[in-house]
Amino acid sequence: ARAFADAFTSAGAVSCWCVRCQAVVASSAGKATDPVVQLIAADAGYLACEGLSLEEGRNFSPYEVGHSAKVVLIGDNVRRRLFGSSSAVGQELSAGGERYRVVGVLARQGALFGTGIDSGIICPIGPDEASCTLTVRTQATGSGAALAEAGRLMAALRRLPPGGEADFEIVQADSAQAT
Repeated sequence: ARAFADAFTSAGAVSCWCVRCQAVVASSAGKATDPVVQLIAADAGYLACEGLSLEEGRNFSPYEVGHSAKVVLIGDNVRRRLFGSSSAVGQELSAGGERYRVVGVLARQGALFGTGIDSGIICPIGPDEASCTLTVRTQATGSGAALAEAGRLMAALRRLPPGGEADFEIVQADSAQAT
């Protein structure tokens, strides 16, 4: 996945990510969330691919992603529950059996169903993540070329013979919305 993200050249953003824990409790200084926090492991491209922005702090540095640093970006609900109206950046929290330092707070997104990213924590993805999702975000113009490049690159990385059957799936946002 990392090789794909590094080699993909079409305009846009690429992210490698996975859900590490579905429903965890996050805690800090005697305060805790309900067990609804989703712990996501992702690279620095995740924010751009998912259309997220930061309210406070910064995104992951290349060093932090490359070394699986114990830093996190937190959603607004997590910030309010653990830190109230105080700045969360620089504070420590525990989630999923690990201790982390907060480097950024995501801008409030809201949620239509479920809890959404406001109740999420994002940590740097490690090189040993067994299974992850690749997300590619392109401009509407040129998306056909980007789709073709993504297919060729993924086939080459998976060492598939030319014209062979793909052992991966590419899902476009417009086709996913239609289902």
